[in-house]
Amino acid sequence: MRDTPAGRKKYLEYLAWLAEDEPARKAQKFAGMSKGWLIGTHEFTKAMVREHGHAARRGGQLAGETRAAQEAVWQETLQELLRKRKKTAADVAAEGKSVEWKLALAAALKERTTATNRWLGAALCMGNFHEVSRKVAAWPRKPDLGFARKLATT
Repeated sequence: MRDTPAGRKKYLEYLAWLAEDEPARKAQKFAGMSKGWLIGTHEFTKAMVREHGHAARRGGQLAGETRAAQEAVWQETLQELLRKRKKTAADVAAEGKSVEWKLALAAALKERTTATNRWLGAALCMGNFHEVSRKVAAWPRKPDLGFARKLATT
């Protein structure tokens, strides 16, 4: 609707219709209104795209920056936990996918950070994320209590 006397009259009629108690009709109209990201004329839509296009293009860059910051936190936390257990990156690479200390580290990282199973699988050489998920979920049922206490002092 255009912002004209006729458009405003039509809008007032629409508001009066909304005040009626006809849920099916309202639902049908609201479903139509919910399509797209903005409501207005074609010219208005084009103006909004021009005005806000830079923000939309920057969104992907911001997401990448956020992900990099998250991964830096995960890596820092992993290094701290490795130091506590007197383990190194060489130990991570050399030892098996399911050794107890790797499971404990992964569980601690899941508890303390937002680290993904995919990231944990790569960082701890534990295999694919499905296996990491399964193994880390099972670890608390049979944890190495001494190891868990050492990790808890972080």
